[in-house]
Amino acid sequence: MQNSLEQKRSARKEEVSKKDREVPERVEDAAQQNQKIVKDLESMMQTLEEQQLASLTQKDQDTLQEYAEKQKELQEEADDLTEMADELSQQNPFMDENADKQLDMASKSMEGAGEKLEKRDVQGALTDERESLYRLAEAKKGMETAKERIATLEFLFIIFKEKPQYYVG
Repeated sequence: MQNSLEQKRSARKEEVSKKDREVPERVEDAAQQNQKIVKDLESMMQTLEEQQLASLTQKDQDTLQEYAEKQKELQEEADDLTEMADELSQQNPFMDENADKQLDMASKSMEGAGEKLEKRDVQGALTDERESLYRLAEAKKGMETAKERIATLEFLFIIFKEKPQYYVG
């Protein structure tokens, strides 16, 4: 009976040991298969992109070039606005410093979109365009907040100037 228990324990150890060896082998096999799938998908994407570029008409290519040029102009405008917002932030402590950061990020996204349009990467350009729109909206919110702060301060200044008795200091 003692012998039979030892045989069962030994068999379990061999079974566990065999499973321990199988798991890493199976993980490695899955990783290799996954790597092959990724390579195949990348190859398919490359082929699709080449076909897509080949199917663009001259008019489509001209339009993309026009968009790239317009994007460059907008990016330069955003750079100018970033500088102006930075100057305003330095002059006015109530300016939202996040607004100029958002403008800077919008400008970078616009630059990326322009570069991608020149390379005929419409999908990538669209992603960058969406990012720049989001950043511009955030910058606008920051500017609106600063505008409200300044208006409130101007109002308080007028009240205290006209009626100093309200000032408790």
